[in-house]
Amino acid sequence: MSEKTLPITYSFGVVAGLGALLFIFAVSVRRFHDLDKSGWWAALTLVPVVGWLVIIVWCGFVRGVVGRNSFGPDPFDQVLPKRPIIKNRLSIALCGAVALLAIGSVAILLFGFEETGARLDRLSSLSIETTKRVENSGIDWRELARKSEAVTGDAEAYCSRTIIRDYMLEEPKPADDIISQWRTDFVRPDRWHVTQQMWDPELGDLWDEWVSIGGENYQNAGLWTLTEPGQNDLLNQSLSIGSMIEFLNLVPDALGVYSQEGTQYLLLEYSISDFRNNPLFAVCEDVGCQVQVWIQTASGFVVKGSLQSNDSSVHIDQMYTCFNEPVEVVPPPWLNATLDSVGTLRITNTKIPVVPHYP
Repeated sequence: MSEKTLPITYSFGVVAGLGALLFIFAVSVRRFHDLDKSGWWAALTLVPVVGWLVIIVWCGFVRGVVGRNSFGPDPFDQVLPKRPIIKNRLSIALCGAVALLAIGSVAILLFGFEETGARLDRLSSLSIETTKRVENSGIDWRELARKSEAVTGDAEAYCSRTIIRDYMLEEPKPADDIISQWRTDFVRPDRWHVTQQMWDPELGDLWDEWVSIGGENYQNAGLWTLTEPGQNDLLNQSLSIGSMIEFLNLVPDALGVYSQEGTQYLLLEYSISDFRNNPLFAVCEDVGCQVQVWIQTASGFVVKGSLQSNDSSVHIDQMYTCFNEPVEVVPPPWLNATLDSVGTLRITNTKIPVVPHYP
């Protein structure tokens, strides 16, 4: 599972930014030579803000040394051939384009990339209490729900986090009331990488992970093993976004458009007692529950689903992000144990895997 996903736009920004940085570095070296200073001063281009300001002032507004210096003659003393005005304008346009590319690339590098964990944290805070209701939004909820069903259901990949909180636990209990959580990467059609955290009153948080690819299932509970085919299929499906997409075909009991940090969401609310064979929802089977489905209005993607039991004892949140980004799900790099022909587990590799604590 990749803690970071790298969007195509970000990858382009990295390449473009490095190219622009080399261009700026080369030009800066020449300007520092004009100032009779070592070209190493151009390394200030690597220092954010302060270094950039120094480069802009020295290289853009300070006249070079008059006359010859240790790096050669004064460029203003040389007689240069006249160039057609059209070529001069093309040169200026080219330099301007490179400068804009550099600024844009730096902006992408600094502000345009957000780690998967940070995205999921932001979506986790999404609620009626943390948003502002938008009146008269003009959004047709039926049309948006149909769009959401299509674009979300057809997503080639996404990342998610599922959290279960139990507010009725006896002491001792975790400070955040989280008894289970799963961090999932999914790639269509059937590639899953799941890290699981389960809380135990005596042992605390217990971690394990698995990778499911087609009919193969690799399990890491201290050792990487190839287990029975389809062992985690039911839980994988429960963690999928499909359980929330199903609600989009129902008429909500309440709905509204809400805004948070400049992003608008359509909230659909349902009261349910039919749990559609989802084992996660079954924790509310005896009392019923309230479900919220949050749709980002601009993209149409379902970004969060929340379920709360009617007795307020259990709360489940599922957050989704990184839709159609290059999420990677691959088999583990090695197996520690395999089953022989008679079903006996044989240790084949003593390298100890570490279950990553993904955010």
